[in-house]
Amino acid sequence: MENMKVGKQIRSMRKAKGMTLKQVAAEAGLTASFLSQMERNLSGVTLTSLASVAKALDVPLQSIVTLPSQTTPETRQGQRQEYSIEDKNLQYERISSSFPGSSIQSLKISIPAGYSSGFESHAGEELLFVLFGSIRYTVDQKTYHLKAGDSVHIDSHRSHQIANGSDTIAEILWVSTISL
Repeated sequence: MENMKVGKQIRSMRKAKGMTLKQVAAEAGLTASFLSQMERNLSGVTLTSLASVAKALDVPLQSIVTLPSQTTPETRQGQRQEYSIEDKNLQYERISSSFPGSSIQSLKISIPAGYSSGFESHAGEELLFVLFGSIRYTVDQKTYHLKAGDSVHIDSHRSHQIANGSDTIAEILWVSTISL
């Protein structure tokens, strides 16, 4: 599956299930306008927003987007497979392995200058640690300006958004309990 076509895939699945934008958005913890932008490939899409949409549509995340697996417990710098959802979007490297009963997911995420996700909320927890550059992380109405060495840990049920308002790339370590 080509990861640049996720918006069309989501729209097709939503319509096949007879669901409205509002229904899927409400179940996914997104706004209908953000989901509409996702379907038209106009907004920054995160793996967590895709996982929430997949859950709302009652389909596996892998039916929307192809993700590399990590079956060995160790990963090595320069040997991890990099991937993205859309060319203009975030670049991911899977840090954690997958095994039965695993509840923690971790990724190294490269965030391009000017990137901004939509607001989302979902089950679980998230911890972000800034490795390089700086980001803005908004939780509910409070914005945290984080730079290299800073972190934030939140209840993901709260509405949150990530943005890189700088003119350089930022890199974060993201750890979450959401299933990818």
